[in-house]
Amino acid sequence: KRLEETVKIIVYSSIKGLCIKKGLQVPSSVATANFQIVKGILKNALITEKFVDGLKVYTALAKKFGPKISQKAIKILRANPSLVEQEKDLASAANKVAEKMNAANIRGKQFEDFLVKKLGGKGSFKAKSAYSSREFDGAVGNVWYEAKSGEYWNMLLSSKKKLEDFKGDMGRGLNVAKANGAIYELHTNSAIPQCIKDWLIKKGIKFTEWL
Repeated sequence: KRLEETVKIIVYSSIKGLCIKKGLQVPSSVATANFQIVKGILKNALITEKFVDGLKVYTALAKKFGPKISQKAIKILRANPSLVEQEKDLASAANKVAEKMNAANIRGKQFEDFLVKKLGGKGSFKAKSAYSSREFDGAVGNVWYEAKSGEYWNMLLSSKKKLEDFKGDMGRGLNVAKANGAIYELHTNSAIPQCIKDWLIKKGIKFTEWL
């Protein structure tokens, strides 16, 4: 316990000095410093002077996405400076990377909610055609979509029947969407196997991979 307190005091001193240097609010004591966030800051954002300004960015990221995703996002930006240059500033680049990583780590209803928040529009709903009915995961204007996440594609490839059921379900969704004057798309946060991509392209179903 004594060693833990000593380490905290040393880390706090580093934080305090950095905050003073950058004109940031200094934690009032060892107890009020968020060491889980600061550990990532010291390890990732402060390795080079160029990323000292990443302190504010990292803190905001950690609050929004959590320390794990935020640390990985900072590492990606450090290894790929061009990603920062493509955006208006470090904060925008970091948010874009972290958001994509977050999207790739969520499942089921969480992924559907992410798409609604990111794309706008509405969540799941049902629609009918003259011959069938179908539930869709969301819609943006006249674009209706299906959302697949996690290990879904591996599950499909493990069973010929499940793959055929998927094709039948997607075909029905396409027909119902067309009957209502809508465009049908697929969104996923895991890589689609090439054989399924080929089938989607053949059917005219656009897909987006949030990787």
